[in-house]
Amino acid sequence: MQKRGNTMYKKAVVLLMFLMILPCASALRLQFSSDTGNKIFFEPNLAREITFTVSEVERVATVPISISGNLAKYASVEPTELSMSPGEKKEVKLKIRLPEDVPKGINRIEISAKEIPANAPTSGFIWMPGIGITLKIINTDIDYDCGLSMFNAEISANSARVNLGANNDGRKAIEGAYADLAVYDAEGMSIASWKTPSFSIPEFDSGSIQSSTALQNVPPGYYTIKGALNCAGKKIEVNREVINAASELKITNFRAFKQDGNLHVEFDLENDFLAPIEATAMTTIYNGETELDRYSMSGASVPPLGKATIKYPVPISGLRVTAGTHTITGNVAFGGKNHEFKESITFTEDDVSKKATSGFGVTLPQQPEEAPTQIALEQPSSEGMSNKMLIRIIAGILILILITIFILKVLAAKRD
Repeated sequence: MQKRGNTMYKKAVVLLMFLMILPCASALRLQFSSDTGNKIFFEPNLAREITFTVSEVERVATVPISISGNLAKYASVEPTELSMSPGEKKEVKLKIRLPEDVPKGINRIEISAKEIPANAPTSGFIWMPGIGITLKIINTDIDYDCGLSMFNAEISANSARVNLGANNDGRKAIEGAYADLAVYDAEGMSIASWKTPSFSIPEFDSGSIQSSTALQNVPPGYYTIKGALNCAGKKIEVNREVINAASELKITNFRAFKQDGNLHVEFDLENDFLAPIEATAMTTIYNGETELDRYSMSGASVPPLGKATIKYPVPISGLRVTAGTHTITGNVAFGGKNHEFKESITFTEDDVSKKATSGFGVTLPQQPEEAPTQIALEQPSSEGMSNKMLIRIIAGILILILITIFILKVLAAKRD
């Protein structure tokens, strides 16, 4: 039993550690000294010491520094860790000693740092994104060397937009880079085309352009934006599938009825567009103007040119309702709009006299083969039937785990 207890304790500790991972933001800044910049030209057996600064920590912190990249084994930093306070700026030396030869092109030594707060809790993890800078070791005699670094695109009913970036790994700046682009529908027919403004790319650096074109109320569906980046005599193909999201559904039926001791509320939805639409729903029960109970329903993704039903059977015995005729209000939302439907339903004394011993089942849309999910509640109520109570129960369990682990750690420390 003792062994089993220890195992369960360890599992609880591991679970809690994962739950206590703390994501933090950092404004940490790394910057090369102005006389060096972020690049040097390769020379055989080159030895050099380059200074960069670390600044803008947001709290008293430890800042470990590491290096990576294809030439990292020829470099070191000194010191490898800093102790810093807000407002401080400290220097770090990057020492490099290159070999007789390195690969042709642009080689890299990447420097990264993390800000770890000095008062970080010992009982949890602190996750910090790395902040980095790169020193380029240039070994090329090519004047212009253009390559695509980024191509993002999006579309709406009235416009298509792109964000395009390119790198220049050559010794001279590239001028007049641009892209020829077109929008195609799902059948491959061109519905618009345009040329982006030109942009420049400095030597051994990158450049980007944002550009858009007007469209004439194109319907929801899947589209493709493609074309070519024209850069330093190259034509680099670009291609991105995009979706013009739909925002309208047909609500072909709303039903509220009793069956087998359950209250059934259902929406039949139909999508006439070539793009999926997400819908959510909620049910509220009124006695006149008085709200008796409410609960969120399972959502549904209605496929292109398809149909779906949102359905949610709830045991009547688990609802806070009285005998009599009440109003069932169903709200279904999609595309930023809410649609309300009402139905009258009568609950008998027999319906409401049974005491619930467990929570209500959840029937997910478009998944008839799966058994309903059961949420066990000890004392059903209108608040108990909502997602808020479930969150509170989980939060309470986590607090109990924290208190238990703290007590166990205190007892263990006393025994030691």
